[in-house]
Amino acid sequence: MEKKQFLGEFSLLDYNISHKVLLFRKSSNTEENQNIDLVFEGTFYLEVPTKLKNIIVYQADEETTNKVIKRYGGMFYPEYSQVIFVIESGTALYYIGCIRLLITENSLNLLTSSIK
Repeated sequence: MEKKQFLGEFSLLDYNISHKVLLFRKSSNTEENQNIDLVFEGTFYLEVPTKLKNIIVYQADEETTNKVIKRYGGMFYPEYSQVIFVIESGTALYYIGCIRLLITENSLNLLTSSIK
């Protein structure tokens, strides 16, 4: 995955425990009312605050993945598409381990989850 940059503030909006789906949303302040949702599916590791501002998201390289997995201490299965995503916010780095990241736009109400 190439690096994707998003300006503005993202907030943790929802987490579905049974399906391990995590949702961060950047709400729109424009008349078009388009939100940007970052949906992390099959989440198995979280090292991230509940609010993020002006972020860059990308898949971790092998060295970073190994460092995170060592901290995680659990089982890691790249053969089942498990990956570590890095979120840069200012000078801070945060990590989410999951199977897939979906980036979507929608016009849902601010507090309406897009997780099904």
